[in-house]
Amino acid sequence: MTGIGSLGGVGAGLSQAQFQLQYQVQVLKEQQQVAESLGNGALELIQKAMSVAPDGDIVGHDLDVTA
Repeated sequence: MTGIGSLGGVGAGLSQAQFQLQYQVQVLKEQQQVAESLGNGALELIQKAMSVAPDGDIVGHDLDVTA
């Protein structure tokens, strides 16, 4: 009977380890999405700052951003 109880403990440990791995994968995916979103926002800001006005004049703006 002791062997059966220890097998149950091993199964619970594996289940928790699997849950932790899935959680870590999800967190990494979310971090990647946030990084991509920030990068896209930065590129958009730079593009707008260096944009050309309809009359052909280059419109420049300061990119003084505090992180």
